[in-house]
Parts: sequence; C-alpha cells; structure tokens
Amino acid sequence: MDEPTFIKIRGLRRVFPMGVRSRQKVVALAGVDLDIPRGSFTVIMGPSGSGKSTLLYMLGGLDVPTAGSIEVDGLKLETLDANGLAMYRRKTVGFVFQSFNLVGTMKAVDNVEFPLRFAGVGKKERLQRAVELLKDVGLEKRIHHLPTELSGGEQQRVAIARALVFNPPLILADEPTGNLDSTSGADILRHLLRLHDKGHTVVVVTHDKGVQQFATHKYFFKDGKTVDEAEYNTGLLGILETLQKGATP
Repeated sequence: MDEPTFIKIRGLRRVFPMGVRSRQKVVALAGVDLDIPRGSFTVIMGPSGSGKSTLLYMLGGLDVPTAGSIEVDGLKLETLDANGLAMYRRKTVGFVFQSFNLVGTMKAVDNVEFPLRFAGVGKKERLQRAVELLKDVGLEKRIHHLPTELSGGEQQRVAIARALVFNPPLILADEPTGNLDSTSGADILRHLLRLHDKGHTVVVVTHDKGVQQFATHKYFFKDGKTVDEAEYNTGLLGILETLQKGATP
C-alpha cells in the first residue's frame, strides 16, 4: 500500500541575484522534485550551499520559489499571498532553527507563549499552554530563565516547545543539532523522534550523517539538485581527498 503524500514538490527552482547592479545569479535550487509522506521522519542531507536550507525556508512559507510548485496537504503555496502564507505558517508549520532564534530579553515561558498573542489567545491560556510544552521537553524548572541562563541544548528545547505552540502537523528543523555538543545534539534528536512518534511529519535538513540512521525517508542534495546516495558519498570523498592533499576544494 502506497504511503499518502503530504508534501509534493515539483520543478522547484530558486535563483538569487548576486547584487543590485550585477547580472550574475546564484542558483540555489535547480529543479527539485520531492515527495514526503505524511507522518514520516524525512532527513535531507547536504553540505553547506547545497540548497537544502533554501528548500526548507520555501517549504515553511518564509521564501517563495522562482519557479515550480510546493503542495502541502493539498495546499499550493505558490498561490498564496502574504496573508495566506502567514496563516499557513501558523496552522501548519513549526520551525526549529540552528541558531534557536529566541528573544534574548524574554524568559523561556514568554518565548514559547509569544506567538499565541498574534492569534488572540488570552494570557491565562497562553501561559498554561507554554508551561505544559516546556514541561513536555523537560524544562519545568527553567521556565523563568532567560536564554543566556540556559545551555545550548536547553535553548533548543525551548525552541521545540515554541514550534509546537499551535500543534502543527509539520515540523521543520534546520540543522537542529549544528550548534550543540554531541550529548545535547542526541537529546534534541530524541525530542524530534518523539514528535514523529506522536504523528507529526518531521523534516530535518542537516550535514550530520549520524541523523540519517533514524530517517524513514531520506534525500541527498548537491549543487541545488537531488542526487542518489552513491553520488553524494562519492562527492564527499572527493572533497576529503582534496583536503588531504593540502589543496582547496
């Protein structure tokens, strides 16, 4: 039985101009096709500059494609205006960023409840929801701490709690373990796997090869395109061989 497709991407291109006066352009995505099943834990592997984060930002409605289509649960993102994309992000997407993106002057509980203010949720309900989510990620004793008073792993757990504040079906994680030590990174990965077990569709972009062993589905990116695993690994070996010879790849 075929798995139901939750995300369908076809011919996706994203081209950035080099500058205001320059005619040169950077092709971040060069015609990508992807199918991501509902409820999957999909890992997208790729080195820096491969286009994987660009894909994630467009999938999250934070950027728009130059060409091609993105369909999420039947909704075509390229047909939405700014208000439509904002509503899509609120109802459908939870983001977890490499750099946490917490407000430094806000306590953990305030960082989590803050998005609910824009949805017109009352203060009591906002705080109750935020506290529940922080407890769920093991931070019940840290809810009144500022980001500077938390470890990197704790800050990322706050970010996960914030991503869940609207209980979105789709969780997008951009290098979620990239700024963490191995122990904290493993802890964050366990939390993401728990979300998958609860039925969320989780998409992780990373260059950490250890993450892919937990994937239900995986894709490999190179130079703005998807490649098979053999070609991806061959490319990495070539870079390593070049570095070992003391040259610049």
